[in-house]
Amino acid sequence: AMVLLPLLYGCVYLVAFWNPYNNLSALPVAVVNQDQPVTASGEQVDVGNQLTTTLVNGKQFDWTVTDAGAATAGLDNGTYYMVLTIPSSTSADIASLATNQPKPAQLQLTTNNANSYLVSLIAEQASTQITQALTQQVDSQFAATTLSGLQTIRASLVKAASGAQALATGLDTANSGAAQLVTGTKEVAAGDQQLATVANDVRSGLSAAESDLKAAVAQAQSYAQSHPTDPIAQKIAQGLVALQAKFDGVVTKADTSIAAIDKLGAGSQRVATGMASLAAGITKLDAGAHELATGLQQGVEQIPTYTPAQQAAVAAMVANPVSVDDQTVNASASYGTGFAPYFMPLALWVGTLVAFMMFAPLPMRSRVSPYQSPFGAVVTGMTPMVIVGIAQVAVLSIVLRFFVGVHAVHPILVGGISLLISVVFLAIIQLLMVALGVAGRLVALVLLMLQLCSSGGTYPVALSPWFFKTISPFMPMTYAVDALRRTINGGELNSVVVDCLILAIFGIGAFSLTVLVTTYKRVITMSDLKPEITL
Repeated sequence: AMVLLPLLYGCVYLVAFWNPYNNLSALPVAVVNQDQPVTASGEQVDVGNQLTTTLVNGKQFDWTVTDAGAATAGLDNGTYYMVLTIPSSTSADIASLATNQPKPAQLQLTTNNANSYLVSLIAEQASTQITQALTQQVDSQFAATTLSGLQTIRASLVKAASGAQALATGLDTANSGAAQLVTGTKEVAAGDQQLATVANDVRSGLSAAESDLKAAVAQAQSYAQSHPTDPIAQKIAQGLVALQAKFDGVVTKADTSIAAIDKLGAGSQRVATGMASLAAGITKLDAGAHELATGLQQGVEQIPTYTPAQQAAVAAMVANPVSVDDQTVNASASYGTGFAPYFMPLALWVGTLVAFMMFAPLPMRSRVSPYQSPFGAVVTGMTPMVIVGIAQVAVLSIVLRFFVGVHAVHPILVGGISLLISVVFLAIIQLLMVALGVAGRLVALVLLMLQLCSSGGTYPVALSPWFFKTISPFMPMTYAVDALRRTINGGELNSVVVDCLILAIFGIGAFSLTVLVTTYKRVITMSDLKPEITL
């Protein structure tokens, strides 16, 4: 047993504390969702419920959804080791990311050193999980909001594109009208040239008519001079016929001129038509330009504007959209103070075990005396040990308070509970030694080892392997550590009363069993007279 005891201690300790962070899924943690959903960009933002669902389904901790009152009570009595509170403004804060005044969400994670000191360190793991979960949600929300905004901008740009198409059509119409205008203008120019030519022809014809008319007059005069008789009338008639023919030519030229003038009028009409088409195209062009401008303006209005400071704020929030405010109630003043409730029962157990090396657990005279009952014999054996225990508690309390610096919230209760623990440990070790003799000391050492691994003095017992979680409620040190932790660090005292009652039951039970064993050990055998250890 002496050879295997160090091996047993080393192996059991390593197994118990091998990797408690692998068992965080068994650590009871409460989440209080007070968040109020909001509507942003036409979409509902419900960060609280989404985060709660993510945490519960993630199973990195044993999350329980509850209300604020139950969570606070559970944190006080040790039902929960941490409480996450999601404030009512969380969704509104996350939704502010889409504005030019973003505000990061702030959650609250509360621990209680009256339940465990190291759970404050474990809270960092919880903060990381919470931050990662909410950051993923915010990234998704930001992406959704951005895409929604892009869709809105796209709609405005589509409208602008429609205006641009109308503008292009108007330009085509205007271009066609302009081409018609050019053609008509050319035709007008050609008509003008023809009109000028006709005018010259008319002028030439008139000149010729004038010459012919003069010749006819000359002939008529000559005829009159040479033939003053009747035949002159014939000549006049012939002249008149010729004159009529000339005038017919004039008429023909006039008709040609009129035709040319008509052609010039048609060209002018085409110019007018082209101008009308051009005007219509320009009107359509103007409407398209207005539509384009309106669409582009609406698209611009959908794009938020940010100052450099606002840009930095948005970038910072996207990177860190949430902060977790870690709060600790009944906080330990120091690392040593946090572990004092663990080491004090250890010291009292070892102190009692060492004291029993100096004093017999049951004086032989009291054991065999017919004048002393088993009850009296056990009391006689306990009396000097109680005195030693009182001295041990006094010295331990004074040194811890004035030399080490452990400042308890309830120092008197700490002293009284320490004395109760000492007496209970005394009764248990006395029982082991009376019942088992020298082997009782080895059993006491093994029992100490099991208690150190299952009392929750370091990591919460919920993180321990199943064996230590199973035996924890049956170990007196579990209640000793809890009672001292709550009186040193502070916290609700109802649990302390329960702890003390359970410790008293352990002590009374051990004392009663010792009396019972003593009843059957009233006779001294030869083995009782032999040395406990021989070489």
